[in-house]
Amino acid sequence: MTVGVLVAVRSTPAAQAPSVTELVTAAEGYLDTYVRKVSGVTLDELLLLAENSMTIRGTVPQRVSSDLILLNVAGELLGMRDVYAVDTKPVRPKEPRIALLLAEPTVARWQTAQQYSREHAVYLRSNVVLWFSDPALVFRCLKPAYRTRLTFKLEGSKRMNGAQVYGVGFKETDKNPSASVLQMPGDPLVSGRFWVEPGTGRIHQTEFWPQSVTDSARVQVQYAPDEKLGILLPRSASHTFETRERGTNMDKTGDGYSTRLNFESTATYSNPRYVPIDLSKIGG
Repeated sequence: MTVGVLVAVRSTPAAQAPSVTELVTAAEGYLDTYVRKVSGVTLDELLLLAENSMTIRGTVPQRVSSDLILLNVAGELLGMRDVYAVDTKPVRPKEPRIALLLAEPTVARWQTAQQYSREHAVYLRSNVVLWFSDPALVFRCLKPAYRTRLTFKLEGSKRMNGAQVYGVGFKETDKNPSASVLQMPGDPLVSGRFWVEPGTGRIHQTEFWPQSVTDSARVQVQYAPDEKLGILLPRSASHTFETRERGTNMDKTGDGYSTRLNFESTATYSNPRYVPIDLSKIGG
Protein backbone atom coordinates (compact mmCIF):
# COMPACT_ATOMS: atom_id res chain seq x y z
CA MET A 1 0.00 0.00 0.00
CA THR A 2 1.32 3.34 -0.98
CA VAL A 3 0.86 6.11 1.53
CA GLY A 4 0.64 9.59 0.12
CA VAL A 5 2.20 12.30 2.20
CA LEU A 6 0.90 15.81 1.78
CA VAL A 7 3.33 18.60 2.54
CA ALA A 8 1.91 22.00 3.30
CA VAL A 9 3.88 24.75 1.59
CA ARG A 10 3.49 28.25 2.94
CA SER A 11 3.91 30.82 0.21
CA THR A 12 5.87 33.95 1.09
CA PRO A 13 4.29 37.11 -0.29
CA ALA A 14 6.47 39.16 -2.58
CA ALA A 15 7.96 42.28 -1.08
CA GLN A 16 5.57 45.15 -1.44
CA ALA A 17 6.68 47.84 -3.86
CA PRO A 18 7.25 51.27 -2.33
CA SER A 19 4.75 53.98 -3.15
CA VAL A 20 5.41 56.65 -5.75
CA THR A 21 5.46 59.28 -3.01
CA GLU A 22 8.11 57.35 -1.07
CA LEU A 23 10.29 56.96 -4.16
CA VAL A 24 10.00 60.59 -5.26
CA THR A 25 10.75 61.84 -1.73
CA ALA A 26 13.78 59.53 -1.47
CA ALA A 27 15.05 60.60 -4.91
CA GLU A 28 14.68 64.29 -4.05
CA GLY A 29 16.67 63.81 -0.84
CA TYR A 30 19.35 61.84 -2.67
CA LEU A 31 19.64 64.47 -5.39
CA ASP A 32 19.99 67.29 -2.87
CA THR A 33 23.07 65.60 -1.40
CA TYR A 34 24.35 64.25 -4.72
CA VAL A 35 24.49 67.68 -6.39
CA ARG A 36 26.84 68.98 -3.71
CA LYS A 37 28.94 65.82 -3.56
CA VAL A 38 29.48 65.45 -7.31
CA SER A 39 30.20 69.11 -8.12
CA GLY A 40 33.70 69.20 -9.58
CA VAL A 41 33.78 65.70 -11.11
CA THR A 42 35.20 65.73 -14.65
CA LEU A 43 34.63 62.81 -17.01
CA ASP A 44 36.04 61.96 -20.42
CA GLU A 45 33.04 61.92 -22.77
CA LEU A 46 33.20 60.21 -26.16
CA LEU A 47 30.13 61.15 -28.19
CA LEU A 48 29.46 59.33 -31.49
CA LEU A 49 27.09 61.60 -33.40
CA ALA A 50 25.44 60.71 -36.72
CA GLU A 51 22.97 62.71 -38.80
CA ASN A 52 20.02 60.98 -40.47
CA SER A 53 17.91 63.37 -42.54
CA MET A 54 15.91 63.23 -45.76
CA THR A 55 19.08 63.96 -47.75
CA ILE A 56 21.78 62.44 -45.53
CA ARG A 57 21.59 58.82 -44.38
CA GLY A 58 24.07 56.28 -43.15
CA THR A 59 26.85 58.77 -42.44
CA VAL A 60 29.89 57.70 -40.44
CA PRO A 61 29.38 58.97 -36.88
CA GLN A 62 31.47 61.95 -35.88
CA ARG A 63 33.61 61.31 -32.79
CA VAL A 64 33.42 64.27 -30.42
CA SER A 65 35.76 63.98 -27.41
CA SER A 66 35.13 66.33 -24.49
CA ASP A 67 35.69 66.99 -20.85
CA LEU A 68 32.27 66.84 -19.17
CA ILE A 69 32.32 68.54 -15.79
CA LEU A 70 29.42 68.20 -13.35
CA LEU A 71 28.65 71.39 -11.45
CA ASN A 72 26.32 72.52 -8.71
CA VAL A 73 24.83 75.75 -10.06
CA ALA A 74 22.45 77.31 -7.55
CA GLY A 75 21.34 73.86 -6.35
CA GLU A 76 20.88 72.38 -9.83
CA LEU A 77 23.22 69.90 -11.49
CA LEU A 78 24.75 71.05 -14.77
CA GLY A 79 26.89 69.02 -17.15
CA MET A 80 29.23 71.49 -18.83
CA ARG A 81 30.96 70.14 -21.94
CA ASP A 82 34.36 71.34 -23.18
CA VAL A 83 35.26 69.74 -26.55
CA TYR A 84 38.95 68.95 -27.05
CA ALA A 85 39.03 66.69 -30.17
CA VAL A 86 36.87 65.79 -33.17
CA ASP A 87 37.52 62.55 -35.04
CA THR A 88 40.70 62.24 -32.91
CA LYS A 89 42.02 65.59 -34.22
CA PRO A 90 42.70 68.06 -31.38
CA VAL A 91 40.82 71.36 -31.40
CA ARG A 92 42.55 72.55 -28.22
CA PRO A 93 45.14 71.22 -25.77
CA LYS A 94 43.73 68.31 -23.73
CA GLU A 95 43.53 69.56 -20.17
CA PRO A 96 40.58 69.95 -17.77
CA ARG A 97 40.67 73.70 -18.13
CA ILE A 98 37.21 74.37 -16.66
CA ALA A 99 37.98 72.39 -13.50
CA LEU A 100 41.32 74.15 -13.14
CA LEU A 101 39.66 77.52 -13.70
CA LEU A 102 36.83 77.01 -11.19
CA ALA A 103 38.88 75.45 -8.39
CA GLU A 104 39.10 79.05 -7.11
CA PRO A 105 35.95 80.56 -8.66
CA THR A 106 35.29 84.21 -9.35
CA VAL A 107 32.62 85.86 -11.47
CA ALA A 108 35.17 86.46 -14.24
CA ARG A 109 36.34 82.84 -14.15
CA TRP A 110 32.77 81.56 -14.30
CA GLN A 111 32.15 83.71 -17.37
CA THR A 112 35.32 82.35 -18.96
CA ALA A 113 34.23 78.78 -18.22
CA GLN A 114 30.95 79.38 -20.03
CA GLN A 115 32.91 80.82 -22.96
CA TYR A 116 35.07 77.67 -23.06
CA SER A 117 31.92 75.53 -23.18
CA ARG A 118 30.54 77.50 -26.14
CA GLU A 119 33.87 77.67 -27.99
CA HIS A 120 33.50 74.40 -29.93
CA ALA A 121 29.77 73.78 -29.53
CA VAL A 122 29.39 73.97 -33.31
CA TYR A 123 30.66 70.38 -33.50
CA LEU A 124 27.42 69.21 -31.92
CA ARG A 125 25.72 70.21 -35.18
CA SER A 126 22.43 71.57 -33.81
CA ASN A 127 20.91 73.28 -30.79
CA VAL A 128 18.68 70.28 -30.15
CA VAL A 129 21.81 68.18 -29.55
CA LEU A 130 23.53 70.88 -27.52
CA TRP A 131 20.52 71.45 -25.24
CA PHE A 132 19.34 67.92 -24.56
CA SER A 133 22.56 65.85 -24.51
CA ASP A 134 23.47 67.16 -21.06
CA PRO A 135 23.02 64.01 -18.92
CA ALA A 136 22.18 66.11 -15.87
CA LEU A 137 19.33 68.16 -17.38
CA VAL A 138 16.68 65.57 -16.47
CA PHE A 139 17.32 66.08 -12.75
CA ARG A 140 15.54 69.42 -12.94
CA CYS A 141 12.33 67.37 -12.97
CA LEU A 142 12.97 66.38 -9.34
CA LYS A 143 13.18 69.94 -8.04
CA PRO A 144 10.33 70.69 -5.62
CA ALA A 145 9.65 73.97 -7.44
CA TYR A 146 8.22 72.02 -10.39
CA ARG A 147 6.26 69.40 -8.44
CA THR A 148 2.87 70.95 -9.28
CA ARG A 149 3.63 70.80 -13.01
CA LEU A 150 4.42 67.08 -13.01
CA THR A 151 2.52 63.87 -12.40
CA PHE A 152 4.37 60.75 -11.23
CA LYS A 153 3.51 57.06 -11.39
CA LEU A 154 5.13 53.70 -10.69
CA GLU A 155 6.34 51.98 -13.89
CA GLY A 156 7.88 48.57 -13.19
CA SER A 157 11.00 47.31 -11.46
CA LYS A 158 14.32 45.62 -12.29
CA ARG A 159 17.81 45.11 -10.91
CA MET A 160 20.65 47.48 -11.72
CA ASN A 161 24.13 47.61 -10.22
CA GLY A 162 23.11 44.80 -7.87
CA ALA A 163 20.16 46.76 -6.44
CA GLN A 164 16.40 46.47 -6.86
CA VAL A 165 15.14 49.66 -8.51
CA TYR A 166 11.71 50.96 -9.42
CA GLY A 167 10.67 53.04 -12.39
CA VAL A 168 9.14 56.40 -11.52
CA GLY A 169 7.52 57.85 -14.61
CA PHE A 170 6.90 61.59 -14.82
CA LYS A 171 5.01 63.86 -17.19
CA GLU A 172 4.61 67.62 -17.39
CA THR A 173 0.94 68.47 -17.61
CA ASP A 174 0.72 72.22 -17.01
CA LYS A 175 0.97 73.92 -20.41
CA ASN A 176 1.65 77.42 -19.07
CA PRO A 177 5.04 78.14 -20.75
CA SER A 178 5.93 80.90 -18.31
CA ALA A 179 6.42 78.28 -15.58
CA SER A 180 7.67 75.31 -17.62
CA VAL A 181 10.36 73.02 -16.25
CA LEU A 182 12.97 73.67 -18.94
CA GLN A 183 12.32 77.31 -19.87
CA MET A 184 13.86 76.80 -23.33
CA PRO A 185 13.06 78.10 -26.82
CA GLY A 186 9.95 76.41 -28.18
CA ASP A 187 8.60 75.80 -24.65
CA PRO A 188 9.19 72.02 -24.61
CA LEU A 189 7.21 69.87 -22.20
CA VAL A 190 8.99 67.00 -20.46
CA SER A 191 8.29 63.38 -19.64
CA GLY A 192 10.48 60.42 -18.78
CA ARG A 193 11.45 57.97 -16.06
CA PHE A 194 13.83 57.67 -13.12
CA TRP A 195 14.97 54.25 -11.92
CA VAL A 196 15.17 54.72 -8.15
CA GLU A 197 16.55 52.53 -5.38
CA PRO A 198 14.08 52.59 -2.48
CA GLY A 199 15.33 53.85 0.86
CA THR A 200 18.53 55.43 -0.41
CA GLY A 201 16.85 57.22 -3.34
CA ARG A 202 19.88 56.49 -5.52
CA ILE A 203 19.12 56.95 -9.22
CA HIS A 204 20.64 54.24 -11.42
CA GLN A 205 19.16 55.25 -14.78
CA THR A 206 17.32 58.21 -16.28
CA GLU A 207 15.08 58.45 -19.34
CA PHE A 208 14.17 61.89 -20.65
CA TRP A 209 11.78 62.87 -23.45
CA PRO A 210 11.46 66.65 -23.97
CA GLN A 211 9.09 67.65 -26.77
CA SER A 212 8.07 70.93 -28.42
CA VAL A 213 6.52 71.78 -31.77
CA THR A 214 9.96 72.02 -33.38
CA ASP A 215 12.28 69.89 -31.22
CA SER A 216 12.20 66.49 -29.56
CA ALA A 217 14.70 64.16 -27.93
CA ARG A 218 14.89 60.75 -26.27
CA VAL A 219 17.81 60.47 -23.86
CA GLN A 220 18.74 57.49 -21.70
CA VAL A 221 21.65 57.62 -19.23
CA GLN A 222 22.99 54.68 -17.24
CA TYR A 223 24.89 55.19 -13.98
CA ALA A 224 27.44 52.92 -12.30
CA PRO A 225 29.21 53.11 -8.93
CA ASP A 226 32.68 54.62 -8.83
CA GLU A 227 34.63 52.90 -6.07
CA LYS A 228 37.14 55.70 -5.61
CA LEU A 229 34.60 58.49 -5.19
CA GLY A 230 31.90 56.29 -3.64
CA ILE A 231 29.09 57.69 -5.81
CA LEU A 232 27.13 56.77 -8.92
CA LEU A 233 28.45 58.45 -12.07
CA PRO A 234 27.27 58.45 -15.69
CA ARG A 235 28.68 55.43 -17.53
CA SER A 236 26.90 55.48 -20.90
CA ALA A 237 24.07 57.20 -22.75
CA SER A 238 22.03 56.91 -25.94
CA HIS A 239 20.13 59.69 -27.71
CA THR A 240 17.86 60.48 -30.63
CA PHE A 241 17.14 64.07 -31.62
CA GLU A 242 14.87 65.76 -34.13
CA THR A 243 14.53 69.42 -35.02
CA ARG A 244 12.41 71.16 -37.62
CA GLU A 245 12.77 74.64 -39.07
CA ARG A 246 9.97 76.57 -40.69
CA GLY A 247 10.71 77.48 -44.32
CA THR A 248 9.16 79.71 -46.96
CA ASN A 249 7.69 76.76 -48.85
CA MET A 250 5.52 73.95 -47.58
CA ASP A 251 7.26 70.59 -47.43
CA LYS A 252 5.71 67.33 -48.56
CA THR A 253 3.88 66.85 -45.28
CA GLY A 254 2.21 70.23 -45.65
CA ASP A 255 3.00 71.38 -42.12
CA GLY A 256 5.18 74.33 -43.15
CA TYR A 257 8.51 72.90 -41.97
CA SER A 258 10.92 72.66 -44.88
CA THR A 259 13.98 71.47 -42.94
CA ARG A 260 14.02 68.35 -40.78
CA LEU A 261 17.20 67.18 -39.09
CA ASN A 262 17.53 63.89 -37.24
CA PHE A 263 20.50 62.81 -35.15
CA GLU A 264 21.43 59.65 -33.28
CA SER A 265 24.26 59.38 -30.82
CA THR A 266 25.79 57.30 -28.07
CA ALA A 267 28.11 58.47 -25.34
CA THR A 268 30.52 56.77 -22.97
CA TYR A 269 31.99 58.34 -19.83
CA SER A 270 35.27 57.35 -18.23
CA ASN A 271 38.31 58.47 -16.23
CA PRO A 272 36.56 60.45 -13.44
CA ARG A 273 38.66 63.13 -11.74
CA TYR A 274 37.54 65.27 -8.84
CA VAL A 275 38.35 68.83 -7.87
CA PRO A 276 35.94 70.31 -5.28
CA ILE A 277 34.10 73.27 -6.82
CA ASP A 278 31.84 75.57 -4.85
CA LEU A 279 30.18 78.18 -7.05
CA SER A 280 28.28 79.61 -4.08
CA LYS A 281 31.44 81.60 -3.40
CA ILE A 282 30.47 83.82 -6.34
CA GLY A 283 26.78 83.88 -5.52
CA GLY A 284 25.89 81.27 -8.14
